[in-house]
Amino acid sequence: MKPTIDDLILLILDTVLRINAQGRWHVNFSISGHVGRADLYFRPAGFDYSEPTENWPKTDRWYARLAPQQFCTEDEALAEAREMLAFARLHLLDDEQEAA
Repeated sequence: MKPTIDDLILLILDTVLRINAQGRWHVNFSISGHVGRADLYFRPAGFDYSEPTENWPKTDRWYARLAPQQFCTEDEALAEAREMLAFARLHLLDDEQEAA
């Protein structure tokens, strides 16, 4: 069975929560339902948000369209959600890395 966009969003959310719990990254994940888009980006733990934004480092960021029929086809939305999940998982420490 092919995963639905809802399934993939829940997997992304689960991954984001696990990454945040590991304490290495602050993960920002937002969904804008009115435009059918998700946004995912990372800041290092301990990042100083009070710094002027022009001093902020360039970060890993990913966008995905999640509203088939309105902005893209279902296959395109599924592909973008899968790519976002893979991108998030790159930041997840495995058990061996976390223990070190």
